Amino acid sequence: MVTADDLPKDNGALKGIRVQMPAPPAPPAKSVLADPRFLDALVLEYIDGHTWKVVNEFVYKTDVGTLDMVKVPAGFETDFASVPKVFWNVMPPTGQYGKAAVIHDYLYRTPHIASKADADSVFKEAMTALGVGWWTRNTMYQGVHLFGGGAYKGGL
Repeated sequence: MVTADDLPKDNGALKGIRVQMPAPPAPPAKSVLADPRFLDALVLEYIDGHTWKVVNEFVYKTDVGTLDMVKVPAGFETDFASVPKVFWNVMPPTGQYGKAAVIHDYLYRTPHIASKADADSVFKEAMTALGVGWWTRNTMYQGVHLFGGGAYKGGL
């Protein structure tokens, strides 16, 4: 790198010559921190055309009911949001709400953890924490609230 001290003193010989100094390093990019409710990164392994396996425990802190923490264990399998295929162009199974869908799948499929109402409320709360827009968040919530009963295996 050339510094000003490295340049010869101007005796007129440098007239018309430009020295391009390197640009200063860019400041570090602003970190977009995940909502502190999500205590772990969601690490997944692809299984097949629509199923993923949680590789490491995935923990979410909730204010819904008496749950406090939802701990999705390593090995749990998810299909993310169970959106009917006809709606995938506007609301695919994965999206900004993906982490919330994994938490919701776990609460729906695991006996004796949460009532259906609490599972649905956690889903909505987690989507809010993820910054999912109002329309998408409420459409997804209403979908599971109104039509998710057949998938619920929680038993509470």
